[in-house]
Amino acid sequence: MVYLFLASISALILSAAALRGSRWALWVGWAVGIYLCSSGPRTDLPFVGALTSQVIVVLMIGLTLLMDSRSGPYPALTVTVCDISVLLTYVSYNITYFNSGSYSPVYLFSLSLLYPVPYLLGRVYLRSEKDLIYALKPLCVAVSTLVALMLVQAITSIDLLDVIVRASTLSTERRHGFYRASGVMRHPDGAGLLLLTSFPLAVAASHLARFKVGPQWWRWMPWLVALGIVLTNARGAWFGLIVAFTIYQFFIRTSLRLPIATLSGIALTVISLAPQLMMSILYVIGGDTEDKYGEGGRILEINGIDERYTGTDHRWLLYKVYATPLRNAGYFGYGVTDGFGFGRLLEDHLQTHFWSIDNYYIFLQLQFGVVALILFVLMIISAVFPLIRYAWVQQDHITGPVSGASIGSALGCAVILWSVTLLNDMRVPWMFSMGFSVSLGQLLHHTYSRNNIAYRSASHTRY
Repeated sequence: MVYLFLASISALILSAAALRGSRWALWVGWAVGIYLCSSGPRTDLPFVGALTSQVIVVLMIGLTLLMDSRSGPYPALTVTVCDISVLLTYVSYNITYFNSGSYSPVYLFSLSLLYPVPYLLGRVYLRSEKDLIYALKPLCVAVSTLVALMLVQAITSIDLLDVIVRASTLSTERRHGFYRASGVMRHPDGAGLLLLTSFPLAVAASHLARFKVGPQWWRWMPWLVALGIVLTNARGAWFGLIVAFTIYQFFIRTSLRLPIATLSGIALTVISLAPQLMMSILYVIGGDTEDKYGEGGRILEINGIDERYTGTDHRWLLYKVYATPLRNAGYFGYGVTDGFGFGRLLEDHLQTHFWSIDNYYIFLQLQFGVVALILFVLMIISAVFPLIRYAWVQQDHITGPVSGASIGSALGCAVILWSVTLLNDMRVPWMFSMGFSVSLGQLLHHTYSRNNIAYRSASHTRY
């Protein structure tokens, strides 16, 4: 059944490329393959190993673009700091595996499908602003369908997309009376990250609809994305959404920037000065009740000190538990290829509770070292920094809000990664979103600086 599903996706991509060129193959293939193709099942390829369905879709789209001369040209495609940081990240990961003694030439291929290739797809997703209206047609349908299926999963626990490929179909964990919906991803936080990466395009659809360029139902796309994130019942995804929405509102509500900045500063101050209040809120949201953990929670001895342990405390205790391994990770990390390997770095009584590292920043430093962590931060900064000027000025009624949404999306996803590890299926949309943000910044720079014009009048924008 998995192979039949992948064959259908392949036929869709190839038919789109044959009928309307590889640009449509990219837009249709990405929308269907990423938002409606379950990442649960895996396919074993010779010499490569197990790959998720989404990774295979990325490979097929990349090959289609490579073989079709109609995919270009890209007038705004020039080398950026983010491009270099992604390339150095790819190199450093290969160095890590080589130093650990577990290196295989296959890593050159498998790592490229998770990092450079989806990033490049994001870089070439738009050739001009006019591409937005065409790219959004399949994407809005796919995202809306995904959210509808997540609503069914939240109510019934049945993931219909997994039923199609005969994967696991039940969500067993409930919060606040609903099951935690994961959609096409293997983890609810992953579903939240996937939807949050689509937030800038959802904002673009909404604004295009307001100017009667797109269907009127597109106006609701940002709210559909928000609904999908709420349905995950994942605290990290919820806080990521709050961060993204706050930043987006900060840029588009020019008259409210000072109040939004003031309230955000107050909230951060309260969190810093009263962490126990924040923890109490997280306990309630996460359902960390006495029935689940006992009165006062479980007690674990960490570094000679008794510490309270719950699912919420797990994230913060990771820093204490892995303090020594983090110091010893060095420049290129341990290169461990499975999650259980990190547990073996701990004392025996802690391995059961902390083999799962629900914090990507800790996981990244342990696996690939401090170099990878620095490059990851550099990648985010270099992707969103060029967009700030366009988000701040809001000269264009479409790309201005999209720039603000892109900044909010990237930083919101960075918040989500404090509560979950970036699994393989999550790396694909994340790297794509980084590439999209970079290309959006270059596209706007190319448009506004052409013929020495600083900024173009919004009335001359055509889509």
